[in-house]
Amino acid sequence: MRKILKRTLCLLILCTIFAGSAMPAYAAGAIDPDRNVEFSISYQKNEIAISGAKFELYRVADVDAYARMSLTDTFSGYPIRLEGVDQSEWDVLATTLKGYVWEDSLTPEVSGETDIDGCMTTTLKPGLYLVLGYRRTIGEYTYSATPFLVFLPDSNVEQNTWDYTITAYPKATADKNPSDNPNDRLITRKVLKIWDDAGKESSRPKEITVQLMCDGKVYDTVELNSDNNWRYAWDNLEQNHDWLVTEKAVNGYTQAITQEGITFTVKNTVIPEKPADPVKPSDPTLPQTGLLWWPVLPLIAVGLLFLAVGLYRRKGREND
Repeated sequence: MRKILKRTLCLLILCTIFAGSAMPAYAAGAIDPDRNVEFSISYQKNEIAISGAKFELYRVADVDAYARMSLTDTFSGYPIRLEGVDQSEWDVLATTLKGYVWEDSLTPEVSGETDIDGCMTTTLKPGLYLVLGYRRTIGEYTYSATPFLVFLPDSNVEQNTWDYTITAYPKATADKNPSDNPNDRLITRKVLKIWDDAGKESSRPKEITVQLMCDGKVYDTVELNSDNNWRYAWDNLEQNHDWLVTEKAVNGYTQAITQEGITFTVKNTVIPEKPADPVKPSDPTLPQTGLLWWPVLPLIAVGLLFLAVGLYRRKGREND
């Protein structure tokens, strides 16, 4: 009998160790939606602090205790999705959201400028935020920040907790200022339209409207269609400006805008028809929280205890 109990005890210990190692890193407990997050921006390029740079933060989605996101009233009317988005798609979404902000002159949640050390600090409630930085010229160079999305608070995988003090390091580009020669200041921007709607081509509109934005304001509006091969080019544009292409929303399609070199690509993906029967929504793609792992160990212990008692009673019956 002692051997049986000894083996049972060893099994209990092994199961406890296994259960502990099997707990996912994202089981960091629940988020406190009412707790403030201290969010800082550290803006540098080539070890040079970029001071006096303007940043704006827009609250895109609210978050609950289980890290589930829901679009805010400001952004709920735009053709975007948050489910099943990987990192590369988050980057594309940030550029697309920047276009919405400019096109509709949306009001930021917070705005400010970096200090002499290239830092800016603010306090925000948990949520998903769009961070936009504006061009800043210092000496011979003009610095531009790539738009990005940040989820607050941040998941600390190593400590299995949520961090409510976060610092972001925006990606910056440094362009040398053009010479006094007017020809050196002129650039070209292009736009290319792509449809992702195989089998649904008949639902496409005959043409779509795109706008060329300059520093947040509409510079020009053009129509893209099959006659111009869904593309257009703007020549002789001033270099020292922030240029962006936006698109008027297309019913039944989501929108994604990317830039590679001088070309903006506007991709429209058809929205699938909703199934007849409701389906369970997919899990959030950002770190999941609120998973109750604490009952696992007691349940294992109780189960093995019943096993030991059963073996003991069985052994007793055999002796009788």
